[in-house]
Amino acid sequence: MFGPGNKSQGLLYLASASAAALTMAFLATPAGAAPQYTFKLLHAFCKFKQCTDGSGPNGSLLLDPAGEVFGATSGGGKYHKGLVFKLAPDGKRYTESILHNFCNASCSDGPNPAGDLVADKNGVLYGVAGFCDGPNRGGTIFSLTHGSKSWSLKVLHTFTNAEYVCHGLAYEGQESGAPWDGASPLFGVASSGGAYQNGYVFELKPSGWAFADIHDFQESSGPNLPVVDATGNVFGTNAYGGKYQGGLLYKLAAGTWKEATLRNFCSEGGACANGNHPVGQPVIDAGGNLYTATAEGGLQNDACIDSNNATCGVVFERTAGGAYKVLYEFCSLANCADGGNPLSGLTIDEAGNLFGATDLGGAARHCPDDWGCGVAFRLINNGNSSWSETVLHSFCNWDNCGDGSNPEASLAIDGAGDIFGTAAMAGEHGSGDNGGTVFELKL
Repeated sequence: MFGPGNKSQGLLYLASASAAALTMAFLATPAGAAPQYTFKLLHAFCKFKQCTDGSGPNGSLLLDPAGEVFGATSGGGKYHKGLVFKLAPDGKRYTESILHNFCNASCSDGPNPAGDLVADKNGVLYGVAGFCDGPNRGGTIFSLTHGSKSWSLKVLHTFTNAEYVCHGLAYEGQESGAPWDGASPLFGVASSGGAYQNGYVFELKPSGWAFADIHDFQESSGPNLPVVDATGNVFGTNAYGGKYQGGLLYKLAAGTWKEATLRNFCSEGGACANGNHPVGQPVIDAGGNLYTATAEGGLQNDACIDSNNATCGVVFERTAGGAYKVLYEFCSLANCADGGNPLSGLTIDEAGNLFGATDLGGAARHCPDDWGCGVAFRLINNGNSSWSETVLHSFCNWDNCGDGSNPEASLAIDGAGDIFGTAAMAGEHGSGDNGGTVFELKL
């Protein structure tokens, strides 16, 4: 799959690691102990004037076999509309290269790349660029191909000004960690537009880059990036609407794209113990069980809000047989030291443990926000229908928030079990909403 000596080819998406080395990392841990991670800063954005090196990373990362890290920022760059970057290891440091600055001249390439990148087996990158809020809408689906000296961008589809595009792309086989095969369809969502103006799911076929709206949402809105199972069914969540207005979990049957609601969040009377407003791209394990998080809700919700004005949220499982279970409720610890308000999807390892991040909460020493600056966490499957959480890092733990704050994206895991992620704000050079960091949690 990898060309000899060509580090830019054969990118491997490792947000759901399947390497044996990852399993061995857990097997090597003594019984009753959890593996320990060390936080390492790989890059702090806004190092250059006007953040021309990027600002506000809001998507997951791609890792290649050479140890290079690829991602996008929604802001900063030469034209202040975001960029795609690469971090290459050089001894103990990582050096940033900018692959594309968005919104030159007519902005026909799209503004503000949003969400996760994906890569095919030849190392071509794919993503979306588009406004996620504000009066301006529209955007593009794009590809980035590496040439002998530089990367070239191609627009595969342009959205109308009536459509918000805020998430990345999904494909069948993504859960295994394999790159996109370049032949099966890509899927994604527009957060507005469609027949009912509540957003829709789209399909992009590589043959001629044919684009199709395959399902319009009528009773719910705020779609998150979906996941595609091994038989082509599409599973996803919408943050709003549904029977109790707390959002829902749905399935689109392969080919017909007929929608079935699998779960309505909250319940009659406003009780949201089972979660409220689901977020992120779901993950599916080898047994067909589905996992994701909600930004709010849980039994701790009232106590959490009363204690520090933060929201809580839950991680839940929907089994292949249809059973629903809350695995963990955030803000279970005093002052939400275990995190609160997850905004990202989850990552699952070979052992069935879940990894993710929360936008708020944590026990960092230097966080200026009473709500907390977020955490990276692990949920360990204890094997007896119970789960336990470990905070891997509380953000804003360094002076002046040099480690970053408010992580909003899914984590990526490499074959050695090391974890890579982004924090959306702060960092050594950031201020206010600017900046952000790329980090590694090293075993």
